[in-house]
Amino acid sequence: MAVKDNMAPRWATQPLHDLLDEIGHLQKMMMASAKGLMMLKARPSIMTFSPIGQVDPELLAEARDDADFASKESDSLYPTLAASAAIALWAYLEAGIRHLLASWLENDPTAFDHPKIQDLRVRLGEYEKLQGEDRYYYILKLIEQAPGAPLKSGINRFELMLSLFKLNCQIDQDVTRDLLELNQIRNCLLHRAGRIDSQLASACPWMGLEIGEKVIVHPRSLGKYLLSVLSYVSEILMQVKSVFGEDVAEERIECSAKLRQCRELHVNEAT
Repeated sequence: MAVKDNMAPRWATQPLHDLLDEIGHLQKMMMASAKGLMMLKARPSIMTFSPIGQVDPELLAEARDDADFASKESDSLYPTLAASAAIALWAYLEAGIRHLLASWLENDPTAFDHPKIQDLRVRLGEYEKLQGEDRYYYILKLIEQAPGAPLKSGINRFELMLSLFKLNCQIDQDVTRDLLELNQIRNCLLHRAGRIDSQLASACPWMGLEIGEKVIVHPRSLGKYLLSVLSYVSEILMQVKSVFGEDVAEERIECSAKLRQCRELHVNEAT
């Protein structure tokens, strides 16, 4: 089906809609997992008062062990669950943006006209061995490895790539800080087994972290990261639409109001 005038093509918007769906799925999985742990806490009592007769002692002992584990997790506000979700959240964001830009390279040949893309040193032998979208992901990898790019952290690394496609996002300072924090915590969890190092402590001084201590991802922090990721992805989506001539002024106001309301609600719940 032909794309209407002043409407972004599906290939430019679908990667971001898919990303938003994945984030929504992650939120539901978090809620379901927390409810599951609550059910484990109640299982020994349910088994003890079961009307079906004598309960197998081994099964009851196993249920009590599970209940003890669930109690420890819930009493400490699900740190393992929140840490896993933080890692997944950053992975979704990173993969979603790369998917968008790979799709852009595939569908818009003029994207290759940017001087920084023209100047990339492509290994022809490696490139020719690749097929389909793998070629576009190869180009993105070269962009990420360009001088200065690996030194970027948080969303600054994404912004460097997005700018090559005329996607210049208007990002709130709180969102930028939250996503830097998420990125640094993700790195700490993956590469330092969750032990706070000098890189995390110096990159996020507002967190007041002690080097060597275990980093804890609280649900309220995870909620903050979720809202900031949603805000960032929404901004990228509006920039994509703007590039193709769509008027997003009203959508931007509506989206900002919704996210502001969610953030205020989150802050009130945290306090």
